[in-house]
Amino acid sequence: MCEAARGIPERLSEFYKRLGSQGKAGTADGALARLRSTMDEVEDAMSGIPKKTPPPAPGMPDRRMCPPLDDFVTKNPDGSISAITKNHRIDIRADGSTRIINKRTGTVEFQN
Repeated sequence: MCEAARGIPERLSEFYKRLGSQGKAGTADGALARLRSTMDEVEDAMSGIPKKTPPPAPGMPDRRMCPPLDDFVTKNPDGSISAITKNHRIDIRADGSTRIINKRTGTVEFQN
C-alpha cells in the first residue's frame, strides 16, 4: 500500500515513465505482459486501492486503473495486438512497439 494515494493523472504519467524506461519488448505478447505488469506495479504503489480479482465490472469502477482485460484484447493475424480500455486504444505491433491513444482526443499519449 502506498503512503499517500495519488490521482489518476499522476499515476498515468508514472505508468508512461516506467513503461518508456523499459524499452521496447521483442514481441507483441511480451509488450502486452509488460504493459499489464507495469500498470499493476504503479497502481499497487500509488493508488491506495487494493487490486480486485476479477476486476470490478465496467460500470462499477473503483478508481484503480486497470490494464486491458482479455475480453478487450484482439490478437491479429499479422502478430499484432489491439486492446481497448475505458479511455485508451492500445496498438502493439508484432515487434513489440506500442502506441497508446486517448480515445476521446485521438492524442498519442505513449509510443515506443
